[in-house]
Amino acid sequence: MYAPADGAFFIEGTRITFSGYAIDLEEYYVNESSFVWTSDKDGQIGTGTSFTSSSLSVNTHIITMTATDGMGAAGSSNVTISVVAAQLPVTMADIIVQEGNSQEKSQLTAKPSKDIADNRIGAIVSNFSQWDDGSYHNLDNIGDTGFKHVEFTIQEPEAPIDYSQDEFNIPPSFDAHIDTALIQNNITPTYVLSFWDKANHPQGWQGITSRFTTEEEILRYLDFVRFIVNRFKDRIQYYKIWNEPDNGSYPEQYIKASDMIELIRRTVPVIRQEYPDAKIVVGGSIVSNSQRYLFELLTSDIMPLVDVIDWMTMSDGVSSEQYGYWRNYHSDYPNFVQRVKDTATAQGFQGEYWGSELWWWPPHYPNIINLNYPENAIVEVKNRTRGIITQLGLGLGVRAVGPGWSPIVSPALTNFFTIMAGAVPDSLTIIIEGAQEDTADITQYSFMSQNNVPGVILW
Repeated sequence: MYAPADGAFFIEGTRITFSGYAIDLEEYYVNESSFVWTSDKDGQIGTGTSFTSSSLSVNTHIITMTATDGMGAAGSSNVTISVVAAQLPVTMADIIVQEGNSQEKSQLTAKPSKDIADNRIGAIVSNFSQWDDGSYHNLDNIGDTGFKHVEFTIQEPEAPIDYSQDEFNIPPSFDAHIDTALIQNNITPTYVLSFWDKANHPQGWQGITSRFTTEEEILRYLDFVRFIVNRFKDRIQYYKIWNEPDNGSYPEQYIKASDMIELIRRTVPVIRQEYPDAKIVVGGSIVSNSQRYLFELLTSDIMPLVDVIDWMTMSDGVSSEQYGYWRNYHSDYPNFVQRVKDTATAQGFQGEYWGSELWWWPPHYPNIINLNYPENAIVEVKNRTRGIITQLGLGLGVRAVGPGWSPIVSPALTNFFTIMAGAVPDSLTIIIEGAQEDTADITQYSFMSQNNVPGVILW
């Protein structure tokens, strides 16, 4: 049970949020309709994984959430809360944000990456050919942005693929970019270990439905991994085993979950042998389409072997929370993150979590996917910053903060990267007076700055 917190008290008539989840290791997650919430004083008070109520009686309540799976097995969780009469005196700290603030105001100046602490925010550069073509932030000026992480590969991470390029040839300029653009700017690189076996498939992959179904193919991949890690060890610590393995649109990219688990099991020792201090990233699945693939990895025995769990958070073209399915997806996202953490921890995982690919395509970007755009640049800024804040507030690192920034978006995000430098999630409680039950739709996350100053971001 996420909310309410055990021991919390509320003034009579206050809207109380009830939120929880359940995991079934056979069904992965339990259908929302099977959740029932009760009070030992008021009886049944609601259903589903999340709802609000302002009708609890003045009393001390034991709130119980019960979830039942498809086979009839049930589990429950409970907390004790108190609802006090509105006329009773309640002691609490009141902070009126900004009203009457007479402190000196100063101009915010965005700082380059090398001058700020880790903000847990990163970019993606698809492949080496894009590093100098101006299609994103080329690496000559990426240190000016405030990014602290960059994910990349020398080859393509996904289709379309140029099969004429040698995957075992590292141009000297590639090494130079890693040193001058990333390491000297205190930007942490992550190498994506995508491999298309171009030497043996110069015309591409024909007649397959998925990758790594033979021992020969696995061995070739391990040779490639050994080559890359040996080349970049001591300069690149993070290595990601594949990108979007659940992308069934491209057979040369798609890997069945069982084959992916075996590939990870085989690849980890190779990386560790070449570079014992390496951090190994797995996942990379598109959870906005389906969560099942990721949970197959999370419930396997590979979890203690790896250091980072990564997933694609917000699908291409998600321009606003107002669009039906996406609104529900956004609403449930904190619950999803907690399910991921609980499931991985139960399997022995003790590392980091990353939310990747926060794509919101701006109006000026080519409409290659024919989905909704932000209405204007201001909405684009809101979409991107809210997505980043959500990930950071849930304790995730953020990777791949989308392409195609507009002139308005760039300064807004670089300012934000400076603000979030060194900040970590905090449990500051915010009470918003005047929020009406029928109109309030407020999201909030609190942080502690690197100088131990608390802050809250809400919308």
